[in-house]
Amino acid sequence: MDGITLLPREEVLKLKLVVNELFLSIQGESTFAGYPCAFIRLTGCNLRCRWCDTTYAFSEGKLLPIEAIINQIQKFNIPLVEVTGENHSFKKILCICSACSAI
Repeated sequence: MDGITLLPREEVLKLKLVVNELFLSIQGESTFAGYPCAFIRLTGCNLRCRWCDTTYAFSEGKLLPIEAIINQIQKFNIPLVEVTGENHSFKKILCICSACSAI
């Protein structure tokens, strides 16, 4: 990718994110509505949207290595993965995508 340097996969897997929950559900939004989806709900969103249905994710969570997150998501055996919750940075999303792309 132009102008973006990704860490080697081994380094990405060691990084940690604060995760509120990992779960399997049916995607209810977007063009993927109705499809089974693995969700990674991160902790710490600071947007405070009025319609937010997961205010418990503002502060509750567990620090997990990306490798543990990926291992759990793999167990769901679902190709569609949604990262939600935290007002996540592009950098964190790239780390997760980089780790997932090798699955």
